[in-house]
Amino acid sequence: TLQQLVQEPLIMRESGSGVKHNTELILQAEHIDLEKLNIVASIDNIEVIKHLTAQGIGTAFMSKIAAEDMIVQGRILSFPLENIPHQYRHLYLVWNKKITKPKLLDYFLEHVLHAE
Repeated sequence: TLQQLVQEPLIMRESGSGVKHNTELILQAEHIDLEKLNIVASIDNIEVIKHLTAQGIGTAFMSKIAAEDMIVQGRILSFPLENIPHQYRHLYLVWNKKITKPKLLDYFLEHVLHAE
């Protein structure tokens, strides 16, 4: 379970990282006390985190895309977070304000802003 997993040594992303923020939101939603986590390292480089994980230093939360190369090589294992709603990322639509938006974009924005 997630409760058991977080008792293991954890390698976390650095403060300000979107992955760290999302991890904290998931753990809080599961009523896991962030102060009681066994964090052995806080690192800002995903490649370093993958290599430390492969060496058995700790467990890490990361996107499957980031870990795919080492998963395929059999150097690390990947486990999806089952029954965890993936609603923790905010997506932004951006465009150059000096360029007139296409009418199709206006229709899209109208739909997205009024969708439930």
